[in-house]
Amino acid sequence: MAAFRTADEDKVRLEIYYQIFNDGLRFFKKQDGFAANYEFNVVILGEDNKQLTGTSVERVYRVDDYQATRRSDEGLINVVALKIGKGEYRLVAKLIDKNSNKIGSIERDFKIDNLFKNETDLSGIEFVREVLEKDSSTSPFDKGEKRIIPAVSRQYGEDIGQISLFFEIYHTDPEPMNARLLYSVYDDRDAAVYDDDFELVLNKKITRFVKHIPLEEFVPGSYRLKVTLAEKNGKPISSSEAKFGVAWSLAALVRNDYDLALEQLKYVAQKNEIDELKDVPEDKREEAFADFWKDHDPTPETPENERMEKYYGRIKFANRAFSSIHIEGWRTDMGMVYIIYGEPDHIERHPFELDSKPYQLWYYYSLSRTFGFVDENGTGDYRLQFPYDGRSGFIDDKIDDYD
Repeated sequence: MAAFRTADEDKVRLEIYYQIFNDGLRFFKKQDGFAANYEFNVVILGEDNKQLTGTSVERVYRVDDYQATRRSDEGLINVVALKIGKGEYRLVAKLIDKNSNKIGSIERDFKIDNLFKNETDLSGIEFVREVLEKDSSTSPFDKGEKRIIPAVSRQYGEDIGQISLFFEIYHTDPEPMNARLLYSVYDDRDAAVYDDDFELVLNKKITRFVKHIPLEEFVPGSYRLKVTLAEKNGKPISSSEAKFGVAWSLAALVRNDYDLALEQLKYVAQKNEIDELKDVPEDKREEAFADFWKDHDPTPETPENERMEKYYGRIKFANRAFSSIHIEGWRTDMGMVYIIYGEPDHIERHPFELDSKPYQLWYYYSLSRTFGFVDENGTGDYRLQFPYDGRSGFIDDKIDDYD
């Protein structure tokens, strides 16, 4: 969603962007290809969940061939617009496949600020997929002299080198104004990872901007973007914020945090392999990591590397499930065991025993192993108990039975 001024000073134009992937609809053969029919409903709820406004559209979506109907990476992008005043709301959107009668829904809380409080102000932020020149046709994506195609997903992957933003600056004072645009991006720890600024003269009622921010230096994670309109001396006038994410990729990890990439190999690589990777020149690191995982690919004749996908998938899960206040999940003892052995066959949880600290027992029946973990300090960081390999002795440097 993004909010823009209208001629009505009590309300903004709320644009709601939606994307439907081809494999989410049922298509029927038509003479000139394949067609799906869908209905898209949007309801805006206010206090006490009372409906304040809404809209519904029905559309026919056509593709040329059967293969296109099954694509999960292709689909349509569209927009509906509603007028709404300042306040806090809940959006309820429903997609109805008219051919299968299946219904999908999304609910989201959002807030609309007053875009008319100053003579000079800033609109909301629209993430942009593509900027086109306008042609003789009309489109709901037209803004000024450009056609702005929205990026519905704010999750960016390795194949996208930048994020693009569209926003409007409003200046109703007849006198021109010297101003600055300040761009800041913060990571999930609220540390600044990107800053930029741009000086401009405001001499029109609406000034439209497209800004590109390169993603090469962004590690995978969640980010908060802030655009601030300021006086020339830097005093803020107005600001808009939005969140986006950078998806995990091995190439990005190697490029942006090589030490971490090396450390994360410790559950699957031999010490001599890690030592060799440490000595690789910077411009050869991505290639060296690709070669390492190629050597560990159980099915080199296929394009997928199942071991690599499983390994990093487990690291991702461990970070979600086992992180504590002081340590990332993959570094914890539970994370280590999970990454090496996978999900236990059975878990016994004992969080409130009278005569002991909280503990868990993980059973791997097929491996004849049982691991015990104790939360020594009450922080959620469960420490592995002897025997450390679930049988006897310590976990060896070489894990022969990794999957």
